[in-house]
Amino acid sequence: MSAVNDADLLRDALLRLLDRERDRWKLGDGRIDIEPVLNWGGFTNSSFRVSGPARTLHVKLAAAPGQAELRRWLAVHEHLTRHYHGPRVLGWLDVSGAARAGLVFEHIDGRPWDFQAQAQRVTDIIDVLDRLHRDDALAAQLGDGPRTFRQCWAMRYREQFEEDLKLVRTRRPPFVRETSLQWMEAESAKLLALGRDHPALAGVTRTPCHWDAWSGNVMIGGDGSLRILDWDGLAVGDAALDCATAVWAHVMELKQGWRTLLRDADAGDPSFAHRVDLHLRAITLDWTIDVLADWIESDATPWGAQVRARNEALHVRHLAWYRERWG
Repeated sequence: MSAVNDADLLRDALLRLLDRERDRWKLGDGRIDIEPVLNWGGFTNSSFRVSGPARTLHVKLAAAPGQAELRRWLAVHEHLTRHYHGPRVLGWLDVSGAARAGLVFEHIDGRPWDFQAQAQRVTDIIDVLDRLHRDDALAAQLGDGPRTFRQCWAMRYREQFEEDLKLVRTRRPPFVRETSLQWMEAESAKLLALGRDHPALAGVTRTPCHWDAWSGNVMIGGDGSLRILDWDGLAVGDAALDCATAVWAHVMELKQGWRTLLRDADAGDPSFAHRVDLHLRAITLDWTIDVLADWIESDATPWGAQVRARNEALHVRHLAWYRERWG
């Protein structure tokens, strides 16, 4: 059975479950519509917009390996909503017949952050991250313990680079030349080695981090309110990675410097600026490679043509930016 058919089965199983539990979720009497939601960050989890007569919900489901991260989010969701503009979580949903489970959210009436038209909002996001990075009580609740910056580097990039490149090597898109793939393989190995050896990554962190604070995970409501999404990666990490992710579009897309944006973020951390620069480089390479993996995997989704057109253009653009800046 194809992955597309699997997606249809998941949607049907979710519809049956919500029909039985319509009172629990206050959906009201009458028709329930379920629409799959495209997540530009990848296809590991499944998201749906659920529209009932009385309210609209957002549902995010994962297979067993990804459910632990969603459970962690659930454990601290009230704190994240109250202090860090997290979306409001309404509860846990187990679609047992489809071997999926996850979170039900209050629908957010807004649009993804347009960093070009709303560039000034980056300071709001940085302020949220700065408070998050100082939240010692949250760090203790997460229970991760300290990590080295080198561990954070490997956690963020090693599997991403290596697994994505294995997929690209196996099913190389027609617009990717063999010489270009070989270059990406060599460059990713260089960056992973840089992470092992660079002195700026020698320190230890106990900082709670979002780990994926890019523009696609920020929603701006019609009233200007801010929502930061996808907290399933919440864990102790490197504040410089969070900050580099948040300002990446301003540096690479808008061609602005990051130091004025993050001038207060490096207090007491002498290697912070070096780590931000390292992460900006690695994130750009990741954007060059990861979009190819998504290009390949999108053929098993309803959005194949849409994702392929976008990701081919993103790959070409990011590859040019990377080579222009880092050789």
